[in-house]
Amino acid sequence: MKRFSRILCCLIVLMLVFSSCNDTEHGADDKQTVQGNDTETPKELADPMMLISNGEAKCTITKPKDCSEVITEAIDTFVKSVKKKTGVQLPVVDEASEISTDYEIAVNSTNGRDPLSEQLENTAYTDYKIGIWDWHIMVTARSDKAVSAALKKISSSLEELENGYCIREDFSAQASVTLGERKTSVPVYDTQKGTELPLYSVDGGYEVCIQNTNKDEFLAYAEKLVNCGFTKYSENAISAGKSVAESNLSYVYTAEDIYVFMNWNVAQKTARVVYTEPTELPELTKPVLTSDDTAKTSVAQIGIAGLGMSYAIQLKDYSFIVIDGGTNADSNVKMLYDYMVEKTPSGKKPTIACWIFTHPDPDHIGAPTSFLNKYMEEVELKSVACNFPDCTVQDTSQNDETIGASIFTLENIIARFYDAKIYTIHTGQKFYFKGVEMEILMTEEDVYPMKVESYNYTSAMMRFTFDNGKTFMVLGDGTEKVCKQLSDTYRDYTKSDILQLAHHGLIGGNEQLYRYIDPEICFWSTSKERFEGKYDTNKDGTVNAKDVQHCLGQGGCGYNAYIRNDSIRKRTHYHGGETFVVEID
Repeated sequence: MKRFSRILCCLIVLMLVFSSCNDTEHGADDKQTVQGNDTETPKELADPMMLISNGEAKCTITKPKDCSEVITEAIDTFVKSVKKKTGVQLPVVDEASEISTDYEIAVNSTNGRDPLSEQLENTAYTDYKIGIWDWHIMVTARSDKAVSAALKKISSSLEELENGYCIREDFSAQASVTLGERKTSVPVYDTQKGTELPLYSVDGGYEVCIQNTNKDEFLAYAEKLVNCGFTKYSENAISAGKSVAESNLSYVYTAEDIYVFMNWNVAQKTARVVYTEPTELPELTKPVLTSDDTAKTSVAQIGIAGLGMSYAIQLKDYSFIVIDGGTNADSNVKMLYDYMVEKTPSGKKPTIACWIFTHPDPDHIGAPTSFLNKYMEEVELKSVACNFPDCTVQDTSQNDETIGASIFTLENIIARFYDAKIYTIHTGQKFYFKGVEMEILMTEEDVYPMKVESYNYTSAMMRFTFDNGKTFMVLGDGTEKVCKQLSDTYRDYTKSDILQLAHHGLIGGNEQLYRYIDPEICFWSTSKERFEGKYDTNKDGTVNAKDVQHCLGQGGCGYNAYIRNDSIRKRTHYHGGETFVVEID
C-alpha cells in the first residue's frame, strides 16, 4: 500500500550538469530537418529558449504517431498548465510533421531524431530524462508518471520576460528518478519479437508488460537484475497443466531501494514485471507447530445482510485469517466479532493473523473499516494483505473518488495498529500460517492490458492449502473475463475442495474454470433469497419470469447452472444469509 508512510514514494531529483555548448542559430529551412548537427547531448542551455513571444507560440510539442493514451493525457495536462500560466496554447503534432516554430519539445519522438532515440534507449523504466539538442528539448520516459514529472519540470522552469516566456537560463539537462533513490540501476527488458506495452501504474510503483516474449528472454532479464545488484528472494513455478517445462514462473528480486516482482504467463506468452519501493515480504518457511497449537482448522462463511463477502479461517493456534467482511452494516461487524470471540479461548483476545482484502468495493471493505475502528482495543491484528489498484489512473464505471476515499479511510485505521505488517500481494507469492498455506494466483497486475471496467476486475484470487491437503479457492468478485484468464493460465492446477463462487454467484465466473476446480463444497456469498431464485430483481413486489435469477444460471450465467447440476456432481451449497462452518480437520 503506497499510501502508508512506511512505503511512501520518494521523489529525488539528481542534477547531472554537462559542459555548456553554444546553440547554433537556425533558419526556416533548418527547422524542417530535425537531424541537426553533432552537438553533444544532453547539455545546458547557452541562451534562453523563447517558447512564447508576443502572445504567440514559438514551440511545438511532438509525440509519437502511436503515442499511448496515458502519455497523451500527460501532454494535454502540460499544455493546459502552460496556457493557464501564459495565456497561449502550444501546438501538439505527431513526430512526422514539419515544425514551423523556433523550438520543439519532443516527447519520445524518435522519428528522424537520432540523439533522442539514443536518450530513450538509456532511459530506465522508473526514470525520465530531459536533454537539449540544437533547438529541441528532448523528453524521454516510459511511464505516465515519469512523463508528467518531466513536463512539470519544464513548465515550472518557464520564466516571464517583457515580451514572453522562456526556459530559465539555469535550466539544466537532467536525468531524474521517480521511484527509488537511484542506488540500484533498473535494466530494460530485451526482446526480439515481443511488444512492450506502455508502463502501467500500480499501487506503489510501475508494471512493465511484454507480450509475445518467451521464457528464455524472461530468464535472461532475471539474470540482468542479478548483474545490476539485485538478489533473488523467492521463486515459484506453477504448472500450466501439461508439463513442468510449461510452468508459470514467479520471482521476487530485491535491492536496497527497489523490489522487483516478475511473472511469466505461459498461456499468454507474456512477462509482467512490477517495480516498487521496498515493502513487507512473506516469510519463506512454514511456522513450526507447538503443543499449544491444538485448534481444529475450519472455514466459516459469516452470515451477512444482503450482498457482501465475509470469511474467517481458524488456524491451529486459534488465530484467524479474515477475508473481506461485507458492508459496514452494524450487524455484519458484530457477527464477525462475535464469531471470533466464540472460537477464541476464554480470557484471550481474538487474534487476526492476516486480514485479506480481495478488492476495495464497499461490500467488501466496509465492514473491516468499521470493525477495526470499533474493536481496536478488543482484537490483535498481526498483518494485512491486499493489492489495491491505483485509483488515480483507473477509468471505471464506478466513482473513483469514492473508492479512493474508502481505501484511504481503511488504510488510516490500519495504520493505528502499529505492529501490523502490511503486505502488497503479488502473483506467485506464498504465505505460511499455522496449519495452512496461501498461494496468490492472480492480482490486478495480471489483468493489464485488459480494460478495467469495474473494480471487480482487480479482485485478488488465491488458494488455501491446509496441512491435511484440503483446499479452498477464493475468487473474490472476479469477472467472467478474469476467471477465464485464471482458467487458461492454471487449468487443472486450480482443483479445489471448497470454492467461493466468483462475484457472489451472480454475474462472474467461467464454466471451464468451475470444471477444473470441481468443488465438493460451494460458498455463495449472497442472500438466501438470491440463492434460491426468489429475489425481486425488478423491485415490483413480485418474483416472476421477468426477474433474472443469476444464481440459478439465468441471464447468461450458465456456469452457475453447471455448478448446481446434481446430475454432474452432487455438491454441498451454503448461502451467505447465515453463518456456516466447514471443519477441515
